[in-house]
This record gives sequence, C-alpha cells and structure tokens, in this order.
Amino acid sequence: MGRSATHNKRDTVLKCIGLAILLFRLSLATGSEPRRACPHVPEPMIYDLVRGLCPSRGELEINTLTQYNPSDGGVTPSPEIEYAFWDGYAVELEVDTNIPVGPGHSEGNMRIADYKPSLQGTFGYHNSHFAHGWQFTGEYFTDGKGFSNTAIYLLEYQFNKHWSIFSMAGVRRSDFFSNVFYKGIVNQNLFYTFSSGLILGLEVNWVYKPNFPSNSDNLIVMPEVHKELTEHINLQFGVGLERTKHQDSLNTGMRFVYTF
Repeated sequence: MGRSATHNKRDTVLKCIGLAILLFRLSLATGSEPRRACPHVPEPMIYDLVRGLCPSRGELEINTLTQYNPSDGGVTPSPEIEYAFWDGYAVELEVDTNIPVGPGHSEGNMRIADYKPSLQGTFGYHNSHFAHGWQFTGEYFTDGKGFSNTAIYLLEYQFNKHWSIFSMAGVRRSDFFSNVFYKGIVNQNLFYTFSSGLILGLEVNWVYKPNFPSNSDNLIVMPEVHKELTEHINLQFGVGLERTKHQDSLNTGMRFVYTF
C-alpha cells in the first residue's frame, strides 16, 4: 500500500471521527424535553436503527435480521447488539453474514461479509408527537474491497395513537480500491398500531447510486408485521418486492428482537 493511500485512509478516519463529534455536540446543544414527551413510533425492519429515538440510558437489545432473495440464492443473517450509554445516545455493532443456498452452492458455507459499528443521537423531541436525530455507521468489508461511511438524518412523527411515520435520508461514501463512490439513502415508513402488541407497517428503502459503474439503484418495498410475543421478545416479518440491476424479485425478511 503506497504512502498516499495510507494518508487518504487516515484522513478519512479523522474526518469520520470529527463528524461524529460534531453531531454529538449539536445534539447536546439542542437540549431535550422530559422523557415523557417522547413519541412512540415503531422502528423500521429493513433499515434498523441503533435504538429508537429518545432511548433511556442502560437500554440493551440484541436482534437479528434474516433476509432471503431467491434471485441471489442466499440467506443473509445480520446479528447485532445495541446499547444506550446515555439518555438519547446509543451504540451498535452489526455483523452481516451470507449463507449460500440452492443449486450450485455448498450448504453451510457461511461467511462474514462485513462489520458495521454505529453511533446514534437524538436532537430533540416535542409535544409527544415529533422527534429527530442522527445516525452514523461505518462498514468494513472482509473481502478487502474497502469500507464505507453513512450519515443519516432521522425524523419521526406520531399523528395519533394509531398512525405514525418514520423517515430517514442521508448519504453513503464508499471507498473501493481508491475509487470513491457516493450513494443516496432514503427510507420511508408508515405504521398503523392496532395495539401495543400488533403493528402493521409499509417500508420503502431506496439506495440511489449516481456514479456506480454498471450498477442500478436498489429499491425495496416491504409490507411488514410487528408482533410482540412477550415482554422482552418481538418478532417482525414481511414479504415484499426488490428491484436491483433492472430486475424485480421477491424479498422476504424477519427480525427477531430481544430486549433486556
């Protein structure tokens, strides 16, 4: 690895640390209302948050999202652990894996695709309806192809006891063999809460790739159900459509959540 490449990676890491510190200080500067004022909006299933906005210090959760796309011929479990180290702030470590299935694949040949640490903060929340914050995620690919960094703005609004929305928008910077590419990230969610134990949702996740060679945008439209099984266990599942590389395919997902 040349000296210039080493310097570029070091500069990128320093910029990421600086951005995380800036977001943290901005969150502190905005202040916050009493904890009772925070809205109650479900978390998306596909694009998972570190924690829900306005987490309380000491919250701990483990969960795993497992997706299957028949066109890719693989199952992708993504276990993660989340912890709120301060009121309004949380960290997470996610490990994405891949298990090839179907003809032409050796069964049980699981591999780790990447490691993703994340940091999340809450800017503020008002009148039990609105809250907003930020999330910063780093991603290191185990195949040696590079790394990426994603900064996302988070916004949630609870209209009433039944209807609520959660919105995310941001940018992802990927570095592959010294070539830098950018992606736009948009995630929109509409939720209907039947009761504290049953929620219906519609999640739309769009990854915009303006300068990726020979690659198209990625779009997932996922109707989903969130079902509380016990006080600590929540199950989320859905079946939807995914469009990537100008082809449409079925996408199924399930997230198992255990909160301590």
